[in-house]
Amino acid sequence: MINQKKQKEKNNEEIDEQLQEEIKQFLKEKEKIRSIIGKIGGRPTRNDEIINIMFITLVLASFIASIMLSGIWKTLAIDFAILLISLKISYMLYSASKVSHFQFWILSSIEWRINQMEKELRDIQKSLKKSKNDK
Repeated sequence: MINQKKQKEKNNEEIDEQLQEEIKQFLKEKEKIRSIIGKIGGRPTRNDEIINIMFITLVLASFIASIMLSGIWKTLAIDFAILLISLKISYMLYSASKVSHFQFWILSSIEWRINQMEKELRDIQKSLKKSKNDK
């Protein structure tokens, strides 16, 4: 009776250690994925902020210039501002597509891993049934 309790406690401690190790591994992978997503456009970087400030400054300067200028220069200033806005929208779409592609890749990897684990689980179940039948 005492040996059984000790054995159960030992098994529980082993399971707790395994779970702690799995949690640590999960947290490491989570941080790794966060850093990768940040690198590909998940979070704005310092360079993105500088580029955004430059775009806003140039667009505002063009619109202000269009107010002060007349004739062909007014039209050119407005056209330049519209061109900058179009380029910014294109850049934003490109960044969003990079993030979407990476998310798709992650989901595909997760699906593949789940299928692999499911196969391993079926194999384990078969071996357990076989061992029960052998006894």
